[in-house]
Amino acid sequence: MDDTDTQTTDPTPTDDLIDEELEFDARDELIQALAKERDQLKDQLLRSLADLKNVRRRHEEDRRAMSLYATEDLVRDLLPVMDNFERTLAALESGASPEAIAEGVQMVERQLRSALGQRHLVRIASVGEMFDPALHEALAHDEGSEQPAGTITAEIEAGYRMGDRVIRPARVRVAK
Repeated sequence: MDDTDTQTTDPTPTDDLIDEELEFDARDELIQALAKERDQLKDQLLRSLADLKNVRRRHEEDRRAMSLYATEDLVRDLLPVMDNFERTLAALESGASPEAIAEGVQMVERQLRSALGQRHLVRIASVGEMFDPALHEALAHDEGSEQPAGTITAEIEAGYRMGDRVIRPARVRVAK
């Protein structure tokens, strides 16, 4: 065997050190790359959390504003009703006839019903109807009524609904 053959096949200690150093450099580069990626992901996460917090804050502000101004149109429609009530009271104080006052109150009531009707407020039918616990609240029973059992005989307080939602059930007397 030649000395040249042994030199090419047998690694020298210097070659081993170079290989280890290259592996160490590759590992170091990989660690640095992973650390950089981790830092980028962390930054992205923090930005996303801040964005989410801002969206929640804006949503809450919008909800508060909507709640505050949701009835603005209704109030605007009711202001003329209030004005007419004030005129009716002024007419009463100035000595207007009872007939004129009654007529003024009836006009104001029609105006109020019209304003609420534009908002889809509907009175719940009750007298003569069968009792429906989803629409009516029984406050009393009529024992000696000639009506069939479960029939509403009197309305104590009107009930109202908007669309399919009951705003206030009608308070009624029911035949027993």
